[in-house]
Amino acid sequence: MDTEKLLDEFRELIDFTELFWTIDDENVEEILDKSIEVVKKGLISYYTISDMINSFSNRNLKRVKAVIQYITFLFAKVPEFSFPQGFKIYNNLIYLILHLKYGRKRGISKSDNIFVSFDEYQNKSIDEIIDIYYSDKIDKSIIFDDLEGLQKSSAESHVSFDDKMLNLSARNGSINCFKYLLLNGCNISQSTFESSFLGNSYEIIHMCEEKFQTNEQCIKNAVLGHHNETVRYLIDKYEIDYTWEQTMLTYNFDLFFDKIQRAESIDERDVRNDTCLMICVRYNLYTIAKFLLRDFGANPNEIMTSFLNYPMIVYASSKQWNELLEILVEYKANCMATTDNGRSAIWFALKYKNTQSLKILQKSEGFYIDNEDFEGRTPLLNSAMEDDINNVKCLLEIGANVNAFDHFHKTPLIFSIKNGNYQMFKLFLNARAEMDLPGYHQKTPLFYAAKRMNLDMMQDLVDGGADVNHLSSRNSTPIFKAAEQDFEDGIKYLLEKGAKIDIEMNDKTTLLMAACKGKSIYLITYCVEHGLNVNAMNKSGNTPLIYSLKQNSLSDVQYLLNYGADPNFGLPSKKPFFFARHSNLLNILRQYGAQIE
Repeated sequence: MDTEKLLDEFRELIDFTELFWTIDDENVEEILDKSIEVVKKGLISYYTISDMINSFSNRNLKRVKAVIQYITFLFAKVPEFSFPQGFKIYNNLIYLILHLKYGRKRGISKSDNIFVSFDEYQNKSIDEIIDIYYSDKIDKSIIFDDLEGLQKSSAESHVSFDDKMLNLSARNGSINCFKYLLLNGCNISQSTFESSFLGNSYEIIHMCEEKFQTNEQCIKNAVLGHHNETVRYLIDKYEIDYTWEQTMLTYNFDLFFDKIQRAESIDERDVRNDTCLMICVRYNLYTIAKFLLRDFGANPNEIMTSFLNYPMIVYASSKQWNELLEILVEYKANCMATTDNGRSAIWFALKYKNTQSLKILQKSEGFYIDNEDFEGRTPLLNSAMEDDINNVKCLLEIGANVNAFDHFHKTPLIFSIKNGNYQMFKLFLNARAEMDLPGYHQKTPLFYAAKRMNLDMMQDLVDGGADVNHLSSRNSTPIFKAAEQDFEDGIKYLLEKGAKIDIEMNDKTTLLMAACKGKSIYLITYCVEHGLNVNAMNKSGNTPLIYSLKQNSLSDVQYLLNYGADPNFGLPSKKPFFFARHSNLLNILRQYGAQIE
């Protein structure tokens, strides 16, 4: 591929990141000016700058002072800069110093694994803080390659040298300490060899290279440390390579673009199955992503198999990165692509209430607002289920299907009733939701309103044409639900609107039995007065009397017995007295002639 244009476009970014990796007291102001410039030009964002600070300070412990100076200058020169919300500073020493200086201002948020008391660091200089922090003087001596300090500290503490110390010296390129530790019994291991590519001391590398195999971890560490000539040497000599993502772990743009130059096509996948565009998406490098899409024809619809099989547009939406999302839409990313569990870019835009993302997605070809997830739920169904009225309003405005239903036959209207959200309920009615669209077990919205004991919803449904005698798959009607809840106002309303009382469910349960289960004395009385059989039995062997006994309702038991309920009627294994758990119930059964064995 002809990548000269690409390199020319991003040469300033490459030069800046390589300069950043050399940060010290001498060049910190130059790096600050260049970082402000690349952000102004849109090459990277301040989020990336924050992440670079983390990446660098975790791998360059001896330059903590220069990093602190850079952050201090950045705070002073860019008043609007702060660490992003939720951003964790991983280097505990840097967090400690920043916290002492700024408190919780400017987005400073601690790493989860810091266990220090701030008291002993108060009113101390940075050098003093570093001295206190490195209570293990041996580690500090090794990191700074202070051979005299290592000898003195080890003599004072009588500590035996071990291979971990040797690895630490290799990791930091501390050649003097490395040689000393070798002379004092430490042994080079494969891990030592791999660590040496972080420190990039050629002398240490060559000493290790004689004994151990160069592998992928070696080249990865060299990439992380921005030791780019070493990386190229390893590629040429050993024919091993790094991955796209390894370059972005420390924002090594030099090697990122170098890998593009060596690729046979712009969509070439590495051993992790990533493409260069996928990595730009993962790290929100929208300026580079646009260049790859516009000038090189990168495919925006490749699936990120190394990251949960996310389509790139879904990933951008899940992170709420609207600049990147807009670019992907512009270059024909499929806005209806989904994750393995059916989550689309639209779903994430709604989840995070990101109306800007939703407006961007609306512009894309193939935009379909009623796309279903793995449970058959459209965005409107999910928003109704989650009781999110703002998303519901937005979706109705752009034409979402108000009568969609999921795999459990729940509709948006049913979810609004289950949540008791009358305002949302009215929105759906105004959007012409079907009143009698049956849901689970063929239950219509009126069933759910009766169960929810919401008379206003029941009245609106019936006024809109809902059938008060609609039969569910179990042959019940809405009044059965009202009876089970002892919802007297609802019962009276349904009776007034013509609810039938002589219906039996498939298992022979009558409305009188449902009234006894719900302890609804009003409906019990109504059913008895209108001729329902007080000695009916369903397929489970239950009678109205047994249901009242199960509910410990003395008044209901008394009423049924007064109106002819047989205290001895029941299956041999389900006689009424079996369910009389209190003496007062047993006594009343005896009064009416129960034969209690």
